[in-house]
Amino acid sequence: MFQSGYSAVHLAAQEGHVEMLKLLLGPASGGNVPAIVNNAALNGLTPLHLAAQENHLHIAQILLEHSCIVDSQTTVTSSSSCCSSSCSSSI
Repeated sequence: MFQSGYSAVHLAAQEGHVEMLKLLLGPASGGNVPAIVNNAALNGLTPLHLAAQENHLHIAQILLEHSCIVDSQTTVTSSSSCCSSSCSSSI
């Protein structure tokens, strides 16, 4: 576990490493897969959040097959939004 609360599963999900994720969720997990796939970092991000952010659909599918929670909340907020009032558009 890193100081940020990220685990090896978080990193595999974020980087799209399918084989590493399968290894981490296999027998090496000690049968504790639900806790591993639902572990939230300090900011509340789960491996599923990270897979979705990076558009790693195959990773998300693997996490869903391992009973990840799909509606967990984070403390992350967007610092910028294209739809904000300060954004100007020239169409």
